[in-house]
Amino acid sequence: MKINKHTLAASLLVSSTALLGQAFAESHSKVDHTKSMAQTTTQNSSKNSFGSSVEYGTRRGTTSAYQVRAGELIGETVERPNGDNLGEIDDLIYSETDKSIMVIISVGGFLGIGEKLVAVPYKELRVSADRDDIYLDTTEEALKAKPEFKYNDDEMSGQAIRNKRERMARNAQIMSYDNSVEYGKYRGEKSAYHVRASELIGETVEQRNGDNIGEIDDLVYAGANNKLMAIISVGGFLGIGEKLVAVPYDELRVSSDGDDVYLNSSEKALKAKAEFKYNKGEASGRELRMNRDKVASKVRKSKYADSVEYGKYRNAKSLYQIRASEIIGETVETSNGDNIGKIDDVIYSRTDKKLMAIISVGGFLGMGEKLVAVPYNKLRISADGDDVYLDSTKEKLKAMTSFKYSDK
Repeated sequence: MKINKHTLAASLLVSSTALLGQAFAESHSKVDHTKSMAQTTTQNSSKNSFGSSVEYGTRRGTTSAYQVRAGELIGETVERPNGDNLGEIDDLIYSETDKSIMVIISVGGFLGIGEKLVAVPYKELRVSADRDDIYLDTTEEALKAKPEFKYNDDEMSGQAIRNKRERMARNAQIMSYDNSVEYGKYRGEKSAYHVRASELIGETVEQRNGDNIGEIDDLVYAGANNKLMAIISVGGFLGIGEKLVAVPYDELRVSSDGDDVYLNSSEKALKAKAEFKYNKGEASGRELRMNRDKVASKVRKSKYADSVEYGKYRNAKSLYQIRASEIIGETVETSNGDNIGKIDDVIYSRTDKKLMAIISVGGFLGMGEKLVAVPYNKLRISADGDDVYLDSTKEKLKAMTSFKYSDK
């Protein structure tokens, strides 16, 4: 019997298609099964993680000096018991209405758009045993159904504050030496002047790579060579052990936004230059500025006199007294305006049952600093909200018992 070639080809094509379909179905079934198993494993892992979680306020145990640490929570994702994302912690506040610490959660939306802010008592939060996951035993629908929380007028959300900081950091990196211009050409031809002394004096001078190589102590006009010279203090610390050297001002460069001053040199090269000395009996630029600051501190006292306790800053109409992200990282000043430290974090003390401000005092750029805990209600804030004060001294803070964050 003869077999028609076309019939045979069609038959083979149908058979091949059927086999391929069967193989694809089996493969797809295996993928679905694998995916299902993976999802189940993930959900079980999340459930197990939630099952072994503890209330956030109790997770450190009784040995810890504090229950709540704001910097640890702000910006963290909040999950349901099954691992689904509920929202993000926007801020921590102390509610005047509820007389308790509240967690402000942004729910819904994307990257701050279309989100809704709601307030939840911090004690409802749970944390996984490994401290990596924050849980809230509720649903997104339940959170969205809560009354909307609003910050006081003219205040940004915590996310907006963090975004602003990130933008500023990125912009600082972009404004590098590569797009800088000669300082004398910074203003262009339309400007009536090339150099403005107060704009440069006291500014840090950076290398091409952004490393600090000195500070502009003063500007002088050198009669010997009829040139304007920038006097740079190089080496040393706070005026101690520094060396003054003279550099032609037109060797300085400035970033396009005018914030950074550069010199295409190195600290080693500057130190190798001849030492510059002011006329006999004249103070350095730094000394002159320090003397002015001492006089100006009397003016700053009046600003302290107008300050109020931080917890009373917003008055009775505000829903809250304290906003953590508002003071974390802020400089703390004495009543005369001297810098005595920086607020490292805000915690709720297990021992004192109070909110405490953790202040880093002494040291430089995190080295040699000492952390101390001060009740937040000892802080004062200027009437315009710009300055944070503590009626103390650096010496008194250094004499306090050192505060240490928990080991776990």
